[in-house]
Amino acid sequence: MVKAVNINLVIFLAALIISIETAPEWDDHAIMEEAAELLERARTVVGNRQRDVNKSFPARNPANVESYIGKWIKKAISRAFPEPSQFTEQELLQEPNQCMHLRQIHFTRAYHSFVFERLKTLFVKIQLRIAQQQNSERLSTGLVCVAPHLLWRYDQERTWRERLIELCSKNELSQSMCHSLREVTLPEYDWEPVRKIVLPNLVDELAR
Repeated sequence: MVKAVNINLVIFLAALIISIETAPEWDDHAIMEEAAELLERARTVVGNRQRDVNKSFPARNPANVESYIGKWIKKAISRAFPEPSQFTEQELLQEPNQCMHLRQIHFTRAYHSFVFERLKTLFVKIQLRIAQQQNSERLSTGLVCVAPHLLWRYDQERTWRERLIELCSKNELSQSMCHSLREVTLPEYDWEPVRKIVLPNLVDELAR
């Protein structure tokens, strides 16, 4: 199980290495449009979740389930990043700081929200298959692989949302940006072991 988690950590990091070295000079309006598109795509994922979790896995052979899940994690991360973009993927992994522009914070929060919703669909889909199948050891391993990524994105979305709300409260001109911010929600699961044991491994890998 730990080996499977480590393999998927490598897949995750490989997806993050793909970045844009020279970002175009976009204006604030363009950044806001990209953020709005990310949020709209996140809403679409949520709206289609019931349909998507009931679709069968393309991997018919149980031995291929782990490989499929690993590829899905990579796809959920890499395809969520809009290109071209003013920000690199590495920049979106930073913690918010005092120097960051309000619109960068808004964009980063939208990005993490979108990735979270894509990973949540995969997570819930695996949970459903486990409930339907008697022999679900491989699927359970797949669930463990997805869990730290989902929890990390949950934490990131919350961190950036809280920072955005803090700045909006100080800037009356930005109130519309913080209007009706939707909080992401974790599916039911025993998250305490993930946060205490597995998530620190992922965070350590990202810090290297």
